Amino acid sequence: MASLRLTNRVLDLWKAKQPAVTAWMGIGSALTAEALARQGFDACLVDMQHGMIDEGTAIQMFAAISTVPGVTPLARVRCNQPDKIHFLLDAGALGIVCPLINTAQEVRDFVAACRYPPQGRRSYGPGRGAFASGDYLGEANANIATLAMIETKEAIDNLDEICAVDGLDGVFIGPNDLALSIGLPPSSDPTNTEVLRVIENIRNAAHKAGKVAGIFCGNGETAGTMIGRGFDFVCPGWDLGYLMGQAGSELARARGGSGEATGRAATAATTTRTTTTNTPRY
Repeated sequence: MASLRLTNRVLDLWKAKQPAVTAWMGIGSALTAEALARQGFDACLVDMQHGMIDEGTAIQMFAAISTVPGVTPLARVRCNQPDKIHFLLDAGALGIVCPLINTAQEVRDFVAACRYPPQGRRSYGPGRGAFASGDYLGEANANIATLAMIETKEAIDNLDEICAVDGLDGVFIGPNDLALSIGLPPSSDPTNTEVLRVIENIRNAAHKAGKVAGIFCGNGETAGTMIGRGFDFVCPGWDLGYLMGQAGSELARARGGSGEATGRAATAATTTRTTTTNTPRY
């Protein structure tokens, strides 16, 4: 046990000025978590906010992810509350995405919940999180990634102050809620010029402050585009989208013969494409 060292591939990539690509998981399944961890992602994120996942299942998913060396376990917490953040870190998460951050004080509270004293106010009792290190207490503070979600008009107004908070690694854009907050339709693959302008401004503010910038993406094409635009952290879709999209595609092939959807298959495929690219969940 003493030889184990805590490592965080996502933080290492950011230090090397390289983007990190994460799997995004909302299905409460250790099998799904391990399967995605084996696909070559840099990280796997357990979504406790909008995913259909309870705390017991989250522990099993972190354990499954940890069977694949080099894949960083992350989580999106339900809300900015210390007990919920502490649980996910104690369960094995090496990074937290915190939703609905609106002010610099909320960021300071979030970061403090992720750090042991004297840097923060995290309570000690790491549980299975300590399985990854022979000196978890000594290594945890430097190996926990912290990302504050920017997805409201209030957060946009306070962006520079949010990005200036010490200990925050970066910001993460929720494009659906962001669009809704400025009176526009939600989309995980934004094309509206005003939404894209705001997204660019958030990225620029983060980089100016020495922070990374991440964004939720509805598919791999959008994720690649965002990396090309300078984003440091992306997800190319999510597990339920992969399942629905592939199932609809294969059903269309089975019923259409040549891969063209017909009848109910056409309707199902169209519904799947709309759901997977424009879901308002994230």
